[in-house]
Amino acid sequence: MDITPPPRALRLSRWTVWLVWVGLVGYVVSKPPRNLFAWDCFGYHLYLPALCIQGDPFVHDETWVEQNRTAHEASGTLYQLTTLPDGKRVIRYPIGQALVWAPWFLIGHGVAATIGAPMDGYSAPYQWAVGAGVLIYLLWGLRALRKILLTVVSDRHAAVTLIIVVLGTNLLGQVRTDLTMPHLVLFAIQCGVVHRTIRWHELHRSKDAVFLGALIGLAALIRPTEIITVLIPLLWGAGAGARPYISGLFRHWRKWLLIGLSILLIGSIQLIYWKGATGHWIIDSYGNPGEGLDLWSPHTRDFMFSFRKGWLLYTPVMLFAMMGVPLLIMRREPGGIAITVVVILYLYVTSSWSCWWYADSFGSRPMVALYGVMGVPLAVFIDRVRSFHGAVNSALMALLSGCMLLNLFQTWQFQNGIIDASRMTQRAYVAVFCRTSVPPGFDDLLLVRRSYTEDQGEPDLSRYRRVWPGKEYTARVPSDVDTLVTDTIHGNTRMAYALGNGVDWTPALHIPFKELTSKDHAWVSAEWYVKSPATSPRLTCVHSFENAHGHYGYHGTDLERTSVKLAQWDTIRTYYLTPEVRSREDVLRMYFWSRDTAHFLVDGPVITVYEPISPQ
Repeated sequence: MDITPPPRALRLSRWTVWLVWVGLVGYVVSKPPRNLFAWDCFGYHLYLPALCIQGDPFVHDETWVEQNRTAHEASGTLYQLTTLPDGKRVIRYPIGQALVWAPWFLIGHGVAATIGAPMDGYSAPYQWAVGAGVLIYLLWGLRALRKILLTVVSDRHAAVTLIIVVLGTNLLGQVRTDLTMPHLVLFAIQCGVVHRTIRWHELHRSKDAVFLGALIGLAALIRPTEIITVLIPLLWGAGAGARPYISGLFRHWRKWLLIGLSILLIGSIQLIYWKGATGHWIIDSYGNPGEGLDLWSPHTRDFMFSFRKGWLLYTPVMLFAMMGVPLLIMRREPGGIAITVVVILYLYVTSSWSCWWYADSFGSRPMVALYGVMGVPLAVFIDRVRSFHGAVNSALMALLSGCMLLNLFQTWQFQNGIIDASRMTQRAYVAVFCRTSVPPGFDDLLLVRRSYTEDQGEPDLSRYRRVWPGKEYTARVPSDVDTLVTDTIHGNTRMAYALGNGVDWTPALHIPFKELTSKDHAWVSAEWYVKSPATSPRLTCVHSFENAHGHYGYHGTDLERTSVKLAQWDTIRTYYLTPEVRSREDVLRMYFWSRDTAHFLVDGPVITVYEPISPQ
């Protein structure tokens, strides 16, 4: 790759960068997001108002956080803070995103002070300033990508590639619906890493080494898995042969040390913050047992091809970029091995996240960050196709154009609610393919609707079939709380648990998810038999899932006097929708909890399981 600046005649790609960027700005301004600091972004942003406005950088006082979450309708719950095993609370998300926003946040703060807007960190001046900052970072990334592409293809093919990266992928959807999620900033950073890598390997200047290390460190500070990008400079030029490659590594070891020190310096910001906030240098700030990185059980096939969120299904032009990866090796490009290894590892690690669909978005949003790297094999593929003549060239370019148009149309469908944000199935995808409106009965074709902030209610049993009881499970274990009780009304006997007087829980019933159902979810109905005293009871039926990481999917049904008959046996029925389980080995736990000092008798539960009739 040659980093010599292109002659002034090579203007098409330069104008393309500006035109597509202006188009993206207009796209955002035409329908600006209502709240850029909502949901996960509320957590990424939390560092800035904590430090600059509240004077509470470690968030020791949650009152102001809760007030802002409620006032700005940021999310249903304050999940952006994590409770550590020692009870301390800390921001769930890394600090990197706040660092790149900081200059723009301060600009917004100054504008708010000037025009008299609320100086709370969330009002319009802050939102517009941070949004503008992300768009400027995106421009910087596109300009860097242009320079990268001009080292491998012509100006014309670089321009075509830039258009496809912006209009033919879900990067476009990210700009409209998830502007302040980290993926657009990471796209820009990865473009910068590749560009600086080319400069570094050509000139080996200390300033390039420092800047390169800072970019990699910042990427990892935003998302720790982005440390993979260190392999780009490390493996660049590896295709030239083992001897010259290894010789080059040792020859410039001082500059490599600069890169490493820059990475560590930037990364230490998070460690210092954690130390100040919790007293520990390293913590697990995510703290969600139901979600995490499972490197031994990746979901690569679903991640790439599923109708729910398959990357290549909803961004098909990237299939051509994948086809361009081996072409880099065949052409003996200096970055061929580096890009190939990074793409493979990135796919593997990203698809190893247990929530592989990454919540609500159009397509696979974490892959947007990789488009700066994927732009190179995409450009090489286009260059190769254009070298063909006649029908082959025309057919391939028509197919590439069709994929780009499909992305544009499906982006429009997503923004108009025709493609669901996270519940798509094959039947649903086929039902709305190329449609401009939602067909009747569309919701019945989607995955089950889940509420993350409210009670799920009860299932529509017309859409489910009963699969239990079919195997006996019992919570009974030898226990001092077992008491033989005679039901004087019906004249039969029950073996019940006596709660109260220091005994607060019944033994838990444990059922592996794989034995509940073979489908992606099930409804579990539990019948409990309760005899309470003639006082207002305070009881809770508890359902949750557990694995080696802890308990998740917790749901408690509180029973008060209005729902329980007093001084007699009463039947209590609860319904529980299984969560998105992390593993089919995870176990359902069910038990009864007395929050009272009075004496209660509890028998049960009797389990009934319902699984969906239609394929999910």
